[in-house]
Amino acid sequence: MRSTLIMLSLAASLQAVAAPQNFVGVEKHKVPEQAAVKAQLQAKQQNSFDQYQLVTDVVALNKGVPTDAAVVSEFGAHQLVQAKSAVDTTVRQQSVVRNAMTGQLGVVTGRLSVVTNNPSELQSIARTLGLKSLKSLNKGQLVMFQAPADADLVALKAKLAAANGVRAVRLDVVEKRVKAQ
Repeated sequence: MRSTLIMLSLAASLQAVAAPQNFVGVEKHKVPEQAAVKAQLQAKQQNSFDQYQLVTDVVALNKGVPTDAAVVSEFGAHQLVQAKSAVDTTVRQQSVVRNAMTGQLGVVTGRLSVVTNNPSELQSIARTLGLKSLKSLNKGQLVMFQAPADADLVALKAKLAAANGVRAVRLDVVEKRVKAQ
């Protein structure tokens, strides 16, 4: 008898939880909230690629350039300094990015490595996009390009990836080497 009452009580509780709730005024706030979330996702997609996310409050400078800004990090030929004003939110050459896997900061070089099945078509597409061919390996199936300094690299990567015969496109990033301990 007691177990039957517990079961009935539990069933009533589950029905109450599963029943649709009618909150007054929720619908009014749902649309702007969804639009804000959608805008954030689009901005994140625009300034991220692979496992990298653009860092807008840090700027990459060559090591020899004098600066009065706080130096965040130094590696290779780069010094990363705190930005004084708003930085472009488009991934370009010399943009600073954070590796989501390691947490390390890196600098985008502007080089794109492309694996293709159709080297001749890739070269014609690269010319139309304004890319300079740096090196070709394995009978043209792996080609490295340099993008113009002001190019939107995420958009270039997407255009190359959509080309016929292209199997993979990768943006090169210089970052500190992580050593296993």
